Amino acid sequence: MAETLEGFAQRLRELRKNKNLSQTELGQLAGLHYTHIGRFERGTSRPSGDTLKRVADALGVAVSFFFEGLGD
Repeated sequence: MAETLEGFAQRLRELRKNKNLSQTELGQLAGLHYTHIGRFERGTSRPSGDTLKRVADALGVAVSFFFEGLGD
C-alpha cells in the first residue's frame, strides 16, 4: 500500500507541474485548501474517494491515471 501511495503522490506532483499549476491553484480548482494538495504530494495523507475524483477532474484526468501500473 505504501508504494501505491508513493506512486500516487509522484504522479500527482508531476501532472500538476506539467500543467503549470501551483498547489494553491490546483486546490482552488478542486475546491480544496492547498495544504491538502501538499500532503497528498508528500504522501503523508490519503485523499478520500470523493476528494480524489475532485483532484482528477481539476487536472482533466481519470482517477485511474494516478494508479495505472502501480501495485502490479
